[in-house]
Amino acid sequence: MVIWTSKIQQPQKTSIKKVTVRPIKPAALGSFHGFLASCNWIDVTCASSVDDKLEKFLTATNTMINEFFLAKTIRFHSNDNFFMTSKI
Repeated sequence: MVIWTSKIQQPQKTSIKKVTVRPIKPAALGSFHGFLASCNWIDVTCASSVDDKLEKFLTATNTMINEFFLAKTIRFHSNDNFFMTSKI
C-alpha cells in the first residue's frame, strides 16, 4: 500500500531588478534637436585644450539630455511573465 502525502509548498521569494531607462518621445527628440541647432557652441570651440572642449560639450549636452529625456526606473520581478514589458 502506498500513501501519498501532499508537499507543503513554501512561497517563493521574488527578486526585484531595477533598471533605469530614458524613454525617447518624438516631441522631446524634436526639442532636443532644436536645442542642438540653436545652441551657441562658441564656448566649446574657443576652449584651449581638447579636454576643456570635451568637458564643456558634455556639460551642455548632458544637462539638456537630463531635461528633455527624463530618467525612469522600471522594476522587474523574477516571476514576471515573458510578455510583461516596460511598455505595458
